[in-house]
Amino acid sequence: CAGWLRWMGYPQVQVTQSSRDGGVDLTAKDVVAQVKFQAQPVSPNVIRALHGVAAVQGCHGIVFSSSGYTRAAKEFANAAGVSLVTYDPRTAAIEAHSEAAEALLGHGYLASPG
Repeated sequence: CAGWLRWMGYPQVQVTQSSRDGGVDLTAKDVVAQVKFQAQPVSPNVIRALHGVAAVQGCHGIVFSSSGYTRAAKEFANAAGVSLVTYDPRTAAIEAHSEAAEALLGHGYLASPG
């Protein structure tokens, strides 16, 4: 996911330490991102928490998920302007799942950051 952030125009991506990261896994100038690799779709609570961190830091929030998002998570992300992106760890493909992500990617699906 760090490679995708670089491709999106955030060259100085940093991976945060797992302790005291406030739920943030990746940071760059003007963006914070969380990466979820779990079996269940991401709930709105995750999106709300990241949106709060992004608002405090004055930057954009992006959530990468390997398992998708609940309908409620997508609704909140669209209202809050959070980018929701699914990724396939086997192929490195990503797909937008919110209006902000579609605007960020330019269209809905990309095969690889290279």
